[in-house]
Amino acid sequence: MGKGGKNEYVWCLLVGILLMSCCTKAEDGGIKQVIEDPRKNPNLSPFEQWLSAYKCLQNVSDSCADKFVLTELGNLGVTSNDTNDYCKACAEHTRAVLTCISMVKRDYQFRNGATVHDLNNTITNGCSSGFTGDIIKSNSIRVYVSNNIFTTTVSALMAWFLITNF
Repeated sequence: MGKGGKNEYVWCLLVGILLMSCCTKAEDGGIKQVIEDPRKNPNLSPFEQWLSAYKCLQNVSDSCADKFVLTELGNLGVTSNDTNDYCKACAEHTRAVLTCISMVKRDYQFRNGATVHDLNNTITNGCSSGFTGDIIKSNSIRVYVSNNIFTTTVSALMAWFLITNF
């Protein structure tokens, strides 16, 4: 192909891209709408997962006192004296927020080291037998990490086996 043919190809490609961009319809005036429900898109990048989890935490209820509002710290703020008030009004709302977080970032960990699973267990146990002010933490993160290490090790050994034998 001569030099002129290559230039023609580049120009045709540029004109094609220009025509495609002009012919596409920009909905809502070309402005991307902010999605209020962070669970609408399950295929999120890591940054979008964190942002969506933050948006889940911004969902507050009028029936919950300020001290019971779940934040990124992971403290429920419930004492044994607050058990009845919390379980009547805020427990279900907090579970909904935790479900939202779990749907957008399943490995979310609060600043105190608690996971969504830990807080759900704490709410369940606290509403049935009373809150102590502590979060019941499980070792689910260790299991998750050890499973990843196992999978990585097996994958590396299989790759080494295939490379050395073939």
